[in-house]
Amino acid sequence: MASEHTGFRQVRQPIGQGAHAANERFLSLGLPITVRPRHVYTAGDIALLIVDWVIDGTDRDGRPVHIEGTATDVARWFIPAKAWSVSDGRVHPAR
Repeated sequence: MASEHTGFRQVRQPIGQGAHAANERFLSLGLPITVRPRHVYTAGDIALLIVDWVIDGTDRDGRPVHIEGTATDVARWFIPAKAWSVSDGRVHPAR
């Protein structure tokens, strides 16, 4: 556990069903999401992805929507598919 002096703080993140519910709320808006990689760090077949994302548009009721934040994902190179597989995701909405 990090001490108070390190500058880190514990952030409660949705996991399991909570994460699925949070993603469903974003998807229910019916708006596209723009994702821009900020940093990608790789070590062998593991990668840490840090991306900034924006959902911008008008919802189904005609109200303007603008949500943005940063997400982190850990991905692993999946050899049979020759593709990256995301193994964990955290969404950090902007305040």
